[in-house]
Amino acid sequence: MNSSALKDAFTIVQDDRKSDSFADLPPEDPSVSPGKWLRENMFSNVFNSILSLFFAAVGLVALRGLVNFVFSEERNWDAVRINLRLLFTHAY
Repeated sequence: MNSSALKDAFTIVQDDRKSDSFADLPPEDPSVSPGKWLRENMFSNVFNSILSLFFAAVGLVALRGLVNFVFSEERNWDAVRINLRLLFTHAY
């Protein structure tokens, strides 16, 4: 491959990179308030509202179960505390 062809290939790569720069992108829309964003994206119609509420309830139930598991007085975390170094180095 001669130097002229290599230079042309390099120029094409640089030109491609220039077209991906942020200067070529259109300006961003002004930010909207969280309430307006929720109305437009999560509660725009009845089906989206039902889905949003359903998955919010599922998420809350899962979070409650996780918190209950971690902070339950019945849990005995001594094995974790004693073997913490082994757990972090994956040598357990």
